Amino acid sequence: MINDFENDNSHISTLFLLRLIRGRGLSVKQLIEVKHIGAKSSHIVALLTDGSYVCDCCMGMSIGLSCRHYFHVLNMIPTLKFNLGVIRARWYQDKNLNLRNIPEVEAREAEFRRLDEDVPTSQQTPLVNSNPLQHVQQPPSSTPAPPATQTIPARTVFHEATAALGPLMNHIQTQEQLDELLDGLNELR
Repeated sequence: MINDFENDNSHISTLFLLRLIRGRGLSVKQLIEVKHIGAKSSHIVALLTDGSYVCDCCMGMSIGLSCRHYFHVLNMIPTLKFNLGVIRARWYQDKNLNLRNIPEVEAREAEFRRLDEDVPTSQQTPLVNSNPLQHVQQPPSSTPAPPATQTIPARTVFHEATAALGPLMNHIQTQEQLDELLDGLNELR
């Protein structure tokens, strides 16, 4: 799916989002729906137990910047803290920035302090990944499949098939490798 993030109706399915999260051994702390009243669209933001988040718009995973849905959630939940680790390092001016020395802040508080100070270990913040789905952990036990008679949307079929075929296609570089993959898929029919 190519997304230029101008269309607020573009998103992955919630089921697919949860399977991605669970498939990497991550746990959801809170699942929040953000509704855009003007566009009548909604997005799901999954807050993870390690302090990171995943939004179904995939902006954080794609370009490494937090999306407006996350900032809305950050503004609405007073106890939620912003960690600079949710922004991919390629966007930093200082590539050697030590994120452990930068404390998390609540959306409604701001604190200015010198970044070159040594921060005691007790006050260091945990490292949070800008794309928590990028780091593969042990997958949990298999999730139950929907009943065989349940009709599923085409979007779900597309996302599930793409997720399953992605690892098979990653290493294809020649026509011979592509032909072997297609032959194997045809045998499955």
